[in-house]
Amino acid sequence: MRQQQTVKKFMKQHSESSVLIFTDGSVCNGPVGSGACAVVVFPIGANEQIFTMTSAVGTKVNSLVCEINGIILALEMGIKCIHNCKNKKLSRVYMFSVIVSVLLIQLSAIQNLTDIQMCTKNYSLQRHAAQ
Repeated sequence: MRQQQTVKKFMKQHSESSVLIFTDGSVCNGPVGSGACAVVVFPIGANEQIFTMTSAVGTKVNSLVCEINGIILALEMGIKCIHNCKNKKLSRVYMFSVIVSVLLIQLSAIQNLTDIQMCTKNYSLQRHAAQ
C-alpha cells in the first residue's frame, strides 16, 4: 500500500510538467541473436498522446546493445514529445530502464538538450551505418 501512495504522490507532484519514459531491450533465443527495443512515452496528466515505438536492433546482438538502443530511441522520442506537445509546461523527463546506470554515466558529460540531440543523432548515424 505504501508503494501505491508513493506513486500517486509522484504522479500528482509531476502532473502537467513531466514525461515518463519506459524502455526495454531484449534478444530472442539466447545471449546473442535477433534483438529489438521498445519505448513508451507517457506525458503525466497532460491530456497528450501516449507514444510507443519498437525497433529491430540486429540479428547478431546481445541484450546490452538492445537496451542501449532503447535508451537512444527513448531520448529521441522524449525530445520530440517535449517539442511537439501542446502543453508547453512539460519540462522534465524521467526515464525508467533496466540499465539506467549506464545512461547516468553517459549523460554526466551532457550539458543541455542540444548536446543530447547531437549525441542521439551521431549514435543513430553510427547505428544505421553498421546495419
